[in-house]
Amino acid sequence: MINESKFFENTKDAPPNQLLLQALSYVEARDAALDLGAGKLRDTMALLADGFNSVLAVDASEVTAEAVGALSDPRLRAVTSRFEDFTFPTNQFDLITSQFALSFCEQAEFRRVFGSLVASLKKGGIFTGQIFGRRDEWADSTTPKRSYLGKTEVEELLKGLELLKFNEREEDSQTAVGLLKHWHYFEIIARKTDSSKSLQN
Repeated sequence: MINESKFFENTKDAPPNQLLLQALSYVEARDAALDLGAGKLRDTMALLADGFNSVLAVDASEVTAEAVGALSDPRLRAVTSRFEDFTFPTNQFDLITSQFALSFCEQAEFRRVFGSLVASLKKGGIFTGQIFGRRDEWADSTTPKRSYLGKTEVEELLKGLELLKFNEREEDSQTAVGLLKHWHYFEIIARKTDSSKSLQN
């Protein structure tokens, strides 16, 4: 199990995720961005600094809403919600980022949520984030509220998107709370195009 309070304490002053910084170079417009699993705003702050006019920070923890309230930035808004319960607005965002968070969506809801995420991107919009693979250490956990996919499943999920970066990574390294863990995940930067399909159904 993740120690939530220790996780937020250890990540609050961490630099933004490098995958997000790479994805920003592909973003053509900076009207609106969505940070799924925003935590203590480490990546959200990078979006504001990059010039987005509006940033929505979504997290199941009230810690995110408290951090947003403390900033008092008119460009920034928070929603306290699980991904499974969040209502994705259609054709809204130039960028959606979910750094090491999206796979905490329940397996039974994952494909529906991802389809709603794709529908929420504008044409030309960018999605960036990671999806946990089946050899990830946490895949052996009895916790049902996580999603793990094989490479073929991830490729099928992304079908119709233009893949700008797609890497499979497997390594042993520490978690944000300092525990050694075997990681297996897919790094993704993808663009929504005319041929991108909504996977909501």
